Amino acid sequence: MSSDNAVLKTFTEWWRVDTATLHARKRELEVRKRQVDAEQNAVVAEINARGVRGCSGHSTLAALIFEDFRVTEKEADARADRVLALHPGPAVGGDPGPPLAPLTAQAAAEGGIGGSQIDAIIRTLARIPSTVPEEDVRAGEKILVDLARHAGPRQIARAGRRLLGTLDPEGKEPRNEDPGDVRPEMWFVQHRDGALGG
Repeated sequence: MSSDNAVLKTFTEWWRVDTATLHARKRELEVRKRQVDAEQNAVVAEINARGVRGCSGHSTLAALIFEDFRVTEKEADARADRVLALHPGPAVGGDPGPPLAPLTAQAAAEGGIGGSQIDAIIRTLARIPSTVPEEDVRAGEKILVDLARHAGPRQIARAGRRLLGTLDPEGKEPRNEDPGDVRPEMWFVQHRDGALGG
């Protein structure tokens, strides 16, 4: 049975398909759901870039999400943090601010990772000191994104702590706890030969 035909099935007809098809379809639907979430985040990011108050009348991005999508304040805050971390910020002096997590945004758009995985990655990236070179930040982000494709938020958080310990062994204060106000940064492991990697 093709996945196009599966889309046409009603909920009461799923009993007719074999177990392998059910498992394949649940995975396909999760990827599609993540892709739709990523597209919605991109739309909300554009509203933010144009000015939330002017475009929607809301005072903040989280307020827009809370009111328009009828979610809890906690979920609205988490979703706003994702939007701010994965997309360029509003233009300041003509140039938009860079996203905190561009590689994470790409994986999200592909449907490879979802909300709680994204949250674990951006929490780590937000704690990387600004003294860490951008190249090292991106290498660390790639490690976490690759892990997230096969792991859950707890494993990502543990890996993030190890990366932070490697990049910032003295445990300097984080640059900023608000992912929307932080440049994209990340941590990675330094091997004996001096190379960075996973």
